[in-house]
Amino acid sequence: MVKEKNITNEVKQNIISKISQLLGSQFNGPKSQIKQGYDRLNFACPYCGDSADNHYKKRGNLYWKTLMYHCYNCSKHTNVVALLKDFEVGLTNKVEVKSVLQFISQNQVVHQSTEYLQIGVFKTLENLSIDRNEFIQKMKLKEIEPNTVGHKFIRSRFLLNKLKHFAWSDSKNQLFIFNLTKSDRIIGYQVRNFDPSKAKYVSFTIEKMYDELGMKFDVESPAKINTMSLYYNIMIVDLSNTFTVFEGPTDALLYPQNSIALSGINKNSDMFDEFTNVRYFFDNDKIGKQTMIDKLKNRKNVFMWKKFKKDHGITDRLKDFNDLIRYCYFNKSSAFKTLDKYFTSNPYDIRNI
Repeated sequence: MVKEKNITNEVKQNIISKISQLLGSQFNGPKSQIKQGYDRLNFACPYCGDSADNHYKKRGNLYWKTLMYHCYNCSKHTNVVALLKDFEVGLTNKVEVKSVLQFISQNQVVHQSTEYLQIGVFKTLENLSIDRNEFIQKMKLKEIEPNTVGHKFIRSRFLLNKLKHFAWSDSKNQLFIFNLTKSDRIIGYQVRNFDPSKAKYVSFTIEKMYDELGMKFDVESPAKINTMSLYYNIMIVDLSNTFTVFEGPTDALLYPQNSIALSGINKNSDMFDEFTNVRYFFDNDKIGKQTMIDKLKNRKNVFMWKKFKKDHGITDRLKDFNDLIRYCYFNKSSAFKTLDKYFTSNPYDIRNI
């Protein structure tokens, strides 16, 4: 059976209308509004109610590529038909329901770990990569300048020595975070929006990058290429030595050793499980810790947030690696020097995650 690449615009608009109806029945004000990205709808999770202290924080995501829904607050995972049915605003056209369910079945993502790490994929990415200066010029971006929003953001994350990974868009009020090759060419990127009405982070595959540049993307089987283009540092990391996997690009850029980032916890990391020298350092939140617990059950090396904080007497909330470094810097703590001691592959250490 041939996969359909896209659902029709009519079906998409109907789904958006139904989601809007669903949110209107559950929330008021900003929490009832949808943020639309090119690859997803982002909205407050109707299952858990999402953030109680920030109405603009929306952690429910419906992905157009698969029509699957996932909440990064409560970890609810389902498809759009079930989501709408659960809140009694389901699709009413039986033909449309059948079409959507068929699309979901055909477009389920199946990850074949080793296939993505073949040398041919890396060669193709290198050949398709875009010169950084050419990209900045075509996208009408600017290099990061002192005393700007972008500069302050980068400085707050101690990444001023990594400015080549960033650029700024005045017209869109966005910070671009580049996924670079060893020769500083771009294979994908992520934007950080400073407009609260938009999703905070949006990732762009190499194919979407070509689309943004108005360039033809002539690749016969783009799935592997697009997937790998979202793993930050993948063209730089030395997979033969110990490497650490983070959720976000800024954590991987800050880490002083061999590291990559997934561009979000929802990205597949199973392909790296086959490496005995891989370590996982995901965020210190519910979904990050649960993902590491799942890894630990399979005896993969993960970071023990709870034990690290307890041993160093840290009571502050540390969400991620960047928070950890900020804490050590402002509190003149050398705790960060002991990080290597807090990775474990022993399933009995689950209580320490």
